[in-house]
Amino acid sequence: GGDDKEHELVFEAPAQNNWINYHLALADFTNLTTKSNISQIIFSATPAGSATAFIDNVFFSKEAVTPTPTVAAADPTDLQANVISLFSNVYTDVTVDTWRTSWSSADLEEIQVAGNDVKKYG
Repeated sequence: GGDDKEHELVFEAPAQNNWINYHLALADFTNLTTKSNISQIIFSATPAGSATAFIDNVFFSKEAVTPTPTVAAADPTDLQANVISLFSNVYTDVTVDTWRTSWSSADLEEIQVAGNDVKKYG
């Protein structure tokens, strides 16, 4: 119906004669612009007909959400003179130019856990 999209995954030399678990995140399917009309999944070997595949338990699920901690990490006990601190609520920190580079793909969020400042990357 005009919304045909596709994405290909290639698994080079998977283990033979064993069950293998693959956990595939739909978010990694960059050409899949919608999840509303997934119509087929094709499994094949190269060259065609060169292998037998046993497929079991194919399903879609939501990404697991890791909850934010509610208990802060223990305060460090080393003397300030023995520490170069980059980020701490206990020690005096040295200057850090950036916590996330322009080429980084991670998101950075500054949050608090039990009153302590935390840098959360995701």
